[in-house]
Amino acid sequence: DVLKVAVGQSNSENDNSGTKLEAANTTISAAYTIAPGLTFNISSHDFEYKSGGTVANDGQAIQSELKMSF
Repeated sequence: DVLKVAVGQSNSENDNSGTKLEAANTTISAAYTIAPGLTFNISSHDFEYKSGGTVANDGQAIQSELKMSF
């Protein structure tokens, strides 16, 4: 059995249009090898998008996958 965990974060800012645009994303993921050729992956994504300092969109998404290789 093998468990791999990863964490990532990205931030972006653009002020070229006269309106300040900001985006942020944080991802936490895990991959678990159940048996040779069988892996379960799960990721959680937390994001926020601001336009002119006001939150225009934010939320969270969870993604999962069961992968078989043979």
